[in-house]
Amino acid sequence: MQLKEVNLAQWLLESARAESYLAANANNFAGLKWRYPDMKGFAQPFKMKVPSEPEKVEFCKFPDVDAFIIGYWKFLTRSAYKGLEEHTNTPENFLSFLKGKGYSTDPNCVSRVLNLLPEAQKLLANAEGAVIPPLVERLQVIRAPQEVEVGQSFRVEGIARLADNGKVLSLMVDDKFPGSNVPIREDGRWKFDFVFKQKGDRCSNSKAPH
Repeated sequence: MQLKEVNLAQWLLESARAESYLAANANNFAGLKWRYPDMKGFAQPFKMKVPSEPEKVEFCKFPDVDAFIIGYWKFLTRSAYKGLEEHTNTPENFLSFLKGKGYSTDPNCVSRVLNLLPEAQKLLANAEGAVIPPLVERLQVIRAPQEVEVGQSFRVEGIARLADNGKVLSLMVDDKFPGSNVPIREDGRWKFDFVFKQKGDRCSNSKAPH
């Protein structure tokens, strides 16, 4: 399943096509409420009055759209949504799982999001350079140099599941040279620097975090 399509359809609905007060003032396109300590470091609390509550409610405020996307997936890695990765094979299963866990109180939220899928697909097809990252299910290298010289320091960067944040990667370069233990940050990203002391083709391999 293309998660980015169903995610965009979901955000179109939740944010009234990015015209809601929460979207315009907090870059929050999914109605994500503030949850401490889970969202600390990803967002800030943003109080807002909503019709369904007698007092102001704290929502998540994100600095920009990229931070919202990362924060959205961080929100879904909370214990309340444990098991989500086993329900991403179809849009219906993904949305029904979220609804069953209390993500939305709208009894028609699944069908309403599904009805917006064609619009989301069209928007993605017409977008140039806009990328909505999918759910990360395994370790990935996202940036590495094509060529390096002997003695030149270079950096390799990657991303892991948000659920693995705080864990440490065991690295091996060229299946010979152990690298330093690399921590996975809260946003799932990791990086390490390395220097080759002699000529030759080299590669880096990362093992499961622990």
